[in-house]
Amino acid sequence: MCVCVCFCAAEDQLIVSIVSNDGAAMQFRLAPAYMLYMMLRSCVSSLSRSDLNTAQQDKHVTVLANKMAQYLRQIIEVDLMFCMIK
Repeated sequence: MCVCVCFCAAEDQLIVSIVSNDGAAMQFRLAPAYMLYMMLRSCVSSLSRSDLNTAQQDKHVTVLANKMAQYLRQIIEVDLMFCMIK
């Protein structure tokens, strides 16, 4: 069974909390981007030490990156709609 199934809910919660956080409240404005980068890097690092073959590792990293992109796209679309209403 793929490792993806085990971490999907936890990954979703973490990504949502990172991208939905108000960046203006942080001292380091790039903190959300840095956190997503570190999350992806940690995934790559831990998968390289696992017993999964390369194709499974690639699939998991691709799924995680696509998930991040999807959530970011949703946040950007909501922000753009909010700006147009103002």
